[in-house]
Amino acid sequence: MMKKYKGNYVLACSAGPDSMALLAMSAYLKMNIIVAMVNYHTRKESDAEMQIVIEFCKKYHIPYDVHHAYYNQQGNFEQWARDVRYTFFKRLCDQYQCDGILVGHHLDDLLETYLLQRKRKIIPSVYGLKECVYHGRYKVIRPLLSYTKQELLDFVIKNEIPYSLDVSNQSDTYLRNKIRNQILKRMSYEGKMHLLKEIQQANVDLEAMHKEVHCFLSQGDKYAIHEFKEFPYQELCLRSLLKVTKSSAYYQELIKQILQCPRLCLEFDDFYLVVHQGSFYISNKEEFSYQILELKEMSFPQFKLSLTGPKKCGVMVVKEDFPLTIRTPLPSDKIELSFGHKKVSRLFIDAKIPMDKRKKWPIVLNCKNEILLVPKIACKKTHSSNNMNLFVLEL
Repeated sequence: MMKKYKGNYVLACSAGPDSMALLAMSAYLKMNIIVAMVNYHTRKESDAEMQIVIEFCKKYHIPYDVHHAYYNQQGNFEQWARDVRYTFFKRLCDQYQCDGILVGHHLDDLLETYLLQRKRKIIPSVYGLKECVYHGRYKVIRPLLSYTKQELLDFVIKNEIPYSLDVSNQSDTYLRNKIRNQILKRMSYEGKMHLLKEIQQANVDLEAMHKEVHCFLSQGDKYAIHEFKEFPYQELCLRSLLKVTKSSAYYQELIKQILQCPRLCLEFDDFYLVVHQGSFYISNKEEFSYQILELKEMSFPQFKLSLTGPKKCGVMVVKEDFPLTIRTPLPSDKIELSFGHKKVSRLFIDAKIPMDKRKKWPIVLNCKNEILLVPKIACKKTHSSNNMNLFVLEL
């Protein structure tokens, strides 16, 4: 019997023997749970499986909620289904003020995950599965990791607990199913215990590697490429830094680019990975746009406006220019200079401004959307004088 967890929990149930065993054990231990089931309506058995869960909950007076989802998209069904169910589980957590989510992963799932990680040459934060993890701010607990799949099946049969077997798991369409059906299903209990010991040792080694990576990344915000070149755990280092789930081949190509390209700026969802002047570092995206209604000193998170300052940071503005806009650059931006118009992007290149800094450089525009100033680099010819009255300064 699994241990009892104190508190309130959402229990994820699919009617399979694993989750039905989790549900029955939780009911026996008189745990405070609300059962959550998602009916994807993708198989003819879907409604019957839903009824199994509902009838069990009614019989033992356990609160439950069913979410109906219909897949009509292109792309990865597995990822879509995971997103749907965890959005549902999190909503129930909030609604019922629960302490976490209970899921029915077992020892075979742990072993499958490890073999999958090895097959894909993934260096993870942990090999296999942890008993407790966080999905955002929500705690996800796996109480059944010490039980094999067969032990849980034996448990529900012995205790006459209703369940349903998902026939789609018998297909070898997915790599995980191949591992399950062609390797683990043929493995003896002793073989599984031997593999579990291998995983435990791999995690000891992995923890030591993570400590070295932590020491390397704790040196500062920029990382010397000549030191990175000699670092033994380059891939793990980048995985820890970027926190982007990609294949080992992806990371190996990224390592090659960092070591071989003197200048590089790669865009990710929320940041840039930059190689510049013998170092690489993360630069967060900071798009902004501010409207300035009058001529006065002001401070913003990225810069400050002053009425005095170096000429290269200044511009002469008049009443007719207001309201001004100060924003990050756009690809189409051009400024009028004494010899004609020039693209702002070309000005950045000529001034050898690192790519990530270009993305968050403040640009001053007048009410006609004409660029008046690219601080430190260029000023519109009609607004350049010896009597500058607005200066854009670094903080």
